[in-house]
Amino acid sequence: MENPQENSEYTKWKLQAEWKTKEIYEVEWHPDLIIMKNKNDISAWDWARKEDVEWKAKASTIITSKVFEYLNVQSIPTHFIKKLSDTEMLVQKCYMIPLEVICRYAITGSYLSREKALKWEKNAPKEWTILEEPMYELFYKNDVILEDWTTVSDPLIQLNNKWFPELKDNKLILLDPKTWLILNYLSVINPSTKKELTKDEIDEETNKITSLSIQISYQTAIIFESLKELNENIGLTTFDWKIEFWTNITWELVLADVIDADSCRLREVFVVEWEDWKNYLTQKFKEDDFQNLEEFWVKWKDKKPANYWEEFEVLPEWMWIKRIIAWKALDKQWFREWEKSDETLRKYQRLAGLYESEPVDNIIKNIKSKVKGNL
Repeated sequence: MENPQENSEYTKWKLQAEWKTKEIYEVEWHPDLIIMKNKNDISAWDWARKEDVEWKAKASTIITSKVFEYLNVQSIPTHFIKKLSDTEMLVQKCYMIPLEVICRYAITGSYLSREKALKWEKNAPKEWTILEEPMYELFYKNDVILEDWTTVSDPLIQLNNKWFPELKDNKLILLDPKTWLILNYLSVINPSTKKELTKDEIDEETNKITSLSIQISYQTAIIFESLKELNENIGLTTFDWKIEFWTNITWELVLADVIDADSCRLREVFVVEWEDWKNYLTQKFKEDDFQNLEEFWVKWKDKKPANYWEEFEVLPEWMWIKRIIAWKALDKQWFREWEKSDETLRKYQRLAGLYESEPVDNIIKNIKSKVKGNL
């Protein structure tokens, strides 16, 4: 087969599929390849809020391309081949697995909502509490119809020994993503086609998910630790990240789709130096303090309590503070809370700039050199 890296001419033939944030095109004369074009759409709450934001597609393409390039040079299998334009990527043609994998390093998002539902609000853990070890969750990317005819989208898959999907009567045991309650579902609907899956189709998906679970668990652990290390090298703290695995035409399991600011919670880390402490800690906090940072840690006598600026108390001038670590969100966390879209875009652009930077390029070059030296 012709090496796609050596051929610069790839022509979109026809639109194969259109999803929420991307378009998929077949490639003329290359049945094993597709062109993935990112769109400017940003959405929240299952499209209850949707906005077209100029430059968002470009930011997504930059972030995804750099992340996949970084993983590719480490021989981590992905569908990515190369970036074609500001909004387009050439990737392997793949078959979707109806599975979404999330790795969490802190308590937030839907995990926090489930904890609140299970333990009541007052007994739930504090948001942004750092977990002792990463937590992995698998979501079934279909809609299920319950006995009362209500619909639950993307239910959680119950796992055994942290990683392996549990079955009952040869069916996946699915949980409500908001409450952790077991779902008694009657049928499964493909959200793209809106068609009900047959028993054979459900069995096929179940067998695919269970048979690949060991391989998925192994690759996921490697991918997330690798991404976490990359982020630390460019001053980012990783709280969670969502990825998807598909199979290519040779049935190899590969990391696929996109990895951008829509699929993670990342914070840029700032350290406030000693001479600034008195300015920030001995007067009432204002919303524009810390360069509009939403949350921060104060390290005091080796304790690191997480605080929002609204909750932080004024400290006396004599109190000994070791250091302040502040975070700036670089994702769509606050878009979900009706943040203005232009502010969300600035965060996407900042994240794209960090990935499309000399430090990241140098990391990739160093990995390539090491790999070449070991051959």
